[in-house]
Amino acid sequence: MKKILAAADNAGGAAYLAGLIKHNLSFFDWTIAVPDVSAARQVFAKEGLSGLMTGRKNIDPAAVLDGERPDFVLCATGWSGFEPVYIKEAKKRKIKNAAVLDHWNSQRERFGYPAKNWQKNLPDRIFVCDQEAYRLAKKLNLKNLVKLKNYFFAGLTKERPAGLVGKRAAAVLYISETLSFLNNSQYTAKNYEQAEAARIAEVLENFQLFKNRFKVDKLIIRLHPAEVVLDKYDKLIKRYPQVPITIELPKNADLIESIKKSGVVFGGNSMGLFVAFLLGRIAVSLMLGKEKTCLPLPAPYKINKVEDVFKIKKINNAAQIKKIMF
Repeated sequence: MKKILAAADNAGGAAYLAGLIKHNLSFFDWTIAVPDVSAARQVFAKEGLSGLMTGRKNIDPAAVLDGERPDFVLCATGWSGFEPVYIKEAKKRKIKNAAVLDHWNSQRERFGYPAKNWQKNLPDRIFVCDQEAYRLAKKLNLKNLVKLKNYFFAGLTKERPAGLVGKRAAAVLYISETLSFLNNSQYTAKNYEQAEAARIAEVLENFQLFKNRFKVDKLIIRLHPAEVVLDKYDKLIKRYPQVPITIELPKNADLIESIKKSGVVFGGNSMGLFVAFLLGRIAVSLMLGKEKTCLPLPAPYKINKVEDVFKIKKINNAAQIKKIMF
C-alpha cells in the first residue's frame, strides 16, 4: 500500500485534506504532519483523524520525511510557512509531491511570488478543487494543475437539507480574518487590518438596517483560528454600546455550528463565507469602496456598501454550487 504524508497548519487547508483523506482512507497508508498547536490539528481531530497525526512538538520536516519515508507528500497552502518546507524537503529526496490550493485568493503568493526564483517553491503538481480555483490558476499561468473533487464542500452540501435552509436565527455572524502575516499584491497587513476594521464599523454603525432587513438582534464576531490578538476589536466595540456583541473564539465554537445558529453571515474574503453559502445561508462579502472579493459567491451576495443589504435576496444556490463543483 502506498504511503502518503499530508501536511497542514491552517484550518481551511486541513478541511480540504481531511475530506480527501477520509474518502481514500482504505486505499493508502496516511500520516498527517501538523504542529502541536494549530487550527489544523483541531480540524483533523474533529474529523476523527487524530490517530494519523504526528505528535511531536516543533516538527522538523526533514526528520519526519526520513522517519516516515512516504511515497507521496501532499500539502495545504497556508500562510504560516509550515507546508512549503515539506515540499522543499520532498523534492530534495525525490519524493513525488503536490499542494492543494485551498483558497481563491493570492494563489501565486502562496508559493512565494513575487520573490526572486519563487517558482522553485512550486510542487510537482497543484491540486485545484473547484472550477473557480482552476480558472484563476490557469489565468495566473500556474502549471501542472490537477482537478480534484472537493470532498469537504461536497459534505457541506449534503448537510443543507438538515433544517438549515430558510431557518431564521437571531444573530448576524461576522467572520473575521487574521491578517498580520499578509503581504501580497493586493494588500499589506496594515491596510488590510484597516479595511477589516472599517467593514465591522460599517456593520455596527448601520446595525439598525440589519435588524430591519434580517430580523436579527445581535452581532457575533468570530475570530480567525490563527488569530493571536484576541482583543483586536475591543476599542471598536466600545464605540457601539447599543449593539449586543459577542466575540467568538474558534476553539470554543465549531464554525459550522456557528453558521447554523446565525441568520445571516458577513465578512470579507474568508472561506467561511463560502462555507455558509454551501450550508444555505445568506453569505455576504462586504468589500468597501474599490475592494473586490475573490470568493465565488453569486453577485447578489457581493456588496460594496452597507445600504445594499436591502438589495440582498435569498436565492436558490443549487445552480451556483453545481457550476463551481467538479
